[in-house]
Amino acid sequence: MHTIAEIKHLCQESSHLHGIEMELAALSKESQEARNIEGVLVIEAKVKTLQEELPKLFSKDNTAADIATKKQYLAASDKTGEKSSAFSEDYQQRLPPGGGQAVNTYWARLNYLDSRLLLHTPSSHTDSLLYMKLPTEVFLQVSIRNRCLGRVYIRLWCHLRRAQHFQAICNGTLGPTYVGASFTISSHGQEREALDIPKYVLPNGDKSSKVLMTELEWGGRFTGPANEGVVMGSCHGEDTHGCGICTRGQPGGTFKCPFGEVLSGMDIVKAAINHEPISEVTISDCGLVIPEFFQP
Repeated sequence: MHTIAEIKHLCQESSHLHGIEMELAALSKESQEARNIEGVLVIEAKVKTLQEELPKLFSKDNTAADIATKKQYLAASDKTGEKSSAFSEDYQQRLPPGGGQAVNTYWARLNYLDSRLLLHTPSSHTDSLLYMKLPTEVFLQVSIRNRCLGRVYIRLWCHLRRAQHFQAICNGTLGPTYVGASFTISSHGQEREALDIPKYVLPNGDKSSKVLMTELEWGGRFTGPANEGVVMGSCHGEDTHGCGICTRGQPGGTFKCPFGEVLSGMDIVKAAINHEPISEVTISDCGLVIPEFFQP
């Protein structure tokens, strides 16, 4: 895990490298267009200036891995589109387990400008060395009274508004949170058994199931397999914000809107569902899992 200071340093180096790449591209174009000796001499002077800048990239503060990365970057800098092509692979669509809607992995450029660390809008075009994967993983810390059972890690399919809704409550960005929320059980001991979270907690301590975002998906093309470990929307008489984690799948069965999957912690989920009374099991903490950042 890198510190903020290290990330700032990497951003500054990224900008420096990008500037050199632009100069290399410009020199390459100028050399092709040179028509006389004067033009060649001008290009030679620019190359000499650039050569004087290069040692700064390989200072004693750089690790062997840093140097190898920079050498590789500089060697490939004159190959148009090479970096963009490699980076764009992270944007290729993939399907959640069992089928369903295609999911994108999004990356956003990190930069350090005006004494601020900036996270840019995601883009498929690269113009920097440093990127951050946008959060798609959350955690729920499950407890019984004051005893922590552990944490459940969930990957969300964030192209779905239900996943965005769930993520916002985990992170508390809209005000309400799952911290302090209780569980219920549906279809206990049967197929499609699930550990449900019917309500979230408001800032004043009250609980609610009112939707915080409009147009949450339900049914139709958003239907998906009822597999163990799936996180799905739930409905109790009407389409509410409710959600649950499937603990017993149903072969051939479907849920109206799966929007994520448990990556680890199903043992915690099953321990919770086997506890009596279930009202003693609560979410004692929750939030986002900070993803890695990327350097070509």
